[in-house]
Amino acid sequence: MDASLLIAVIAIVISAATFLYQIRANRRQLFMRVHEDFVSGDRQRGRGRLWQFEEERKENPSSWPSDDFEVINGSLSQLNTIGYLYMRGHIPRSDARTLFGPTARRAIDAANATGFIAFRDEQQGEPVWPFLRKFTDQVEKPRGFSIDNLKANVRDLAFPEDADTDQS
Repeated sequence: MDASLLIAVIAIVISAATFLYQIRANRRQLFMRVHEDFVSGDRQRGRGRLWQFEEERKENPSSWPSDDFEVINGSLSQLNTIGYLYMRGHIPRSDARTLFGPTARRAIDAANATGFIAFRDEQQGEPVWPFLRKFTDQVEKPRGFSIDNLKANVRDLAFPEDADTDQS
């Protein structure tokens, strides 16, 4: 093989490896920025108010204080963005399901229980937060405690490659 051809092949391989590394680094960086927003005070306050309204059975969103309405709406909108990034593969899917999934599932269940989703759907004239809905469809509902569930969770932790064959 000619030396110049060999150098060209090596350069192409290095370029491809650098490109793939950069894609992975960008996905991880985006994931971290999304997580920072996820744990911000307003997002947490919005989810907390939503869960409080669910516990208090406040099922008339139009009567909620505007401050609460806005932070709840913002929190659900941010979860919709996470769902969008998840569905498009812009953030690591397994990590998104693990870190954001349980909260997203709880939030959408509370939003349904309080009538918030139905209220916002009616306001918009179409279903709101479609990516949040799709994301939570792929997130397992919380399971009650049982020895079988505990064994499954431990097995998933010990052998993650068996629990999640998602390559992203």
